[in-house]
Amino acid sequence: MQAQRVLGDGQALTAWALAGPLGGGAGYLAAWRVVVGVGWLEKLADGFFLPGPEGYGIGAEGSFLGEGVGQGGAGALYWFGDPSGDGATLFIRAGVRYQEMSAQIIQPRVGIGFLWRRGRMPGFQFDYAMAPLGGLGLTHYASLGVRL
Repeated sequence: MQAQRVLGDGQALTAWALAGPLGGGAGYLAAWRVVVGVGWLEKLADGFFLPGPEGYGIGAEGSFLGEGVGQGGAGALYWFGDPSGDGATLFIRAGVRYQEMSAQIIQPRVGIGFLWRRGRMPGFQFDYAMAPLGGLGLTHYASLGVRL
């Protein structure tokens, strides 16, 4: 679930929640993982770094696992272009995650994304992120998406 409240002047407050996978036993329904988060987004009509629209966002989230373990994270995002308009948008992301009982408890993360939209056609997005896992090496995430 995701919700967004537009506040005007290119500003928006966004919140999200995720539960799953779901399971049950002994007459109880349980979620193995529950995630909740909140973020602030702001579009800049005139770019700070380049001519044209840009924007930024900050956010934090917490995860609660079925084993009783809590996790948390915070991050920032900057984009070049208009993600709700025509053309290309480039996203740059950075953050940190606290993951108790992991090979690396404090995990810095970085990522990049690209969105292309044209008129009322669906938009196509590619995202890539990288996070270290201590002595286990790096975790790489990649996703392809369609925005309707």
